[in-house]
Amino acid sequence: MVDKAITDSPQIARVGGVPSVLNKFRGFINVKMAQNKDKPDWDSRCFQSINEVPCWAMVFYLLRAGLLKDADSYVQQHVAQFQKLDRGFASYLHAYVAHEDRRLSRPLHDRINGEYNNRIRHMEDCKDPFKPAVYKIIGRCELAKRSLPSIMPTAEDWMWLQLVLTREIDRTSEPAHEVFTLHDLQKSVSQFGAKHFMGKGSNFGLYFQMLLMCGLFEDVSTTLLPSPRYH
Repeated sequence: MVDKAITDSPQIARVGGVPSVLNKFRGFINVKMAQNKDKPDWDSRCFQSINEVPCWAMVFYLLRAGLLKDADSYVQQHVAQFQKLDRGFASYLHAYVAHEDRRLSRPLHDRINGEYNNRIRHMEDCKDPFKPAVYKIIGRCELAKRSLPSIMPTAEDWMWLQLVLTREIDRTSEPAHEVFTLHDLQKSVSQFGAKHFMGKGSNFGLYFQMLLMCGLFEDVSTTLLPSPRYH
């Protein structure tokens, strides 16, 4: 996706030479901003930048691509600037990347959620849509709202976010608002997926993929695959 966007719009991407990972993503962000320039949530004046690069978008897209160490490295390279924007963020991201299961310690979890609920969710500190998205991913913040349509508009984006936010935890020992397991995701896909994807002209292939991604293998065979014929 990143390479294609750069290849299709080289004059907008302005990567040049043999690009590094960060330069590729900077070019990709240039393309995305050009494509969405007429949308209110993509007003470049609202984006916080470091060295003229939208920094929260950079972190977000690196996370979205699974390049967690690159995201952490990028923040560490500019840690002083990030601390001016949000003092604790670098420590949150570093702890998230360092933990094998992408879990924050309880003190860090409580801190990042407190900041999100008190400031970032309401965009009181900035209007950059990528900042609350990054906080949501790292801190599993506001699990009652698990969609980010302005910057994650596709079904594939939505499913990725759901899978990132799921955790297998003990329901009896964890606060109810922090519980979102794979089973909860499977229920959501089963309840709402068919309505969106099984109608006339709908994308059966995408629904098939979503069922597979969340482990609903039986639903794949009973809902989408043709029944065997016996002679």
